Amino acid sequence: MDEFIKQAASAAGVDEAQAKKFVGMVLEQIQKKSPEEVTTEMDSKIPGARAVIDESVNQKDEKEMPCMPVLDMIKNLIDQLTGGNAGMLEIVQKSGVTPEQGTDMLKKILAFLEEKLGAETVKKITAQVPALSKITA
Repeated sequence: MDEFIKQAASAAGVDEAQAKKFVGMVLEQIQKKSPEEVTTEMDSKIPGARAVIDESVNQKDEKEMPCMPVLDMIKNLIDQLTGGNAGMLEIVQKSGVTPEQGTDMLKKILAFLEEKLGAETVKKITAQVPALSKITA
């Protein structure tokens, strides 16, 4: 995973810490929305992915306030209204990358996942995470 994160950072022109946070948050989003077999496959075929996810999810932004249940409901509603893009927009914001840098890294992530998991699994992922299907189009 470390080598991939370096490549993603270089491709997007961001530092490795930002890339690691972005990649971890995207992988976490994928695992949340994908079928269990995809999560299991990611865990078994991508060594270090779980550690990157756990590290990025556990990092607390100093400016971030605890999220109340009402805010979670609003986030879910916005996600539904934007066709699943709200989660990715939040990832871009929290990781400190620009939308363009995020798009560059998403392309790298999808290529990496296709290499590790195969095209069929990536199709399952993009079917569950609408923002990613727009990247591949």
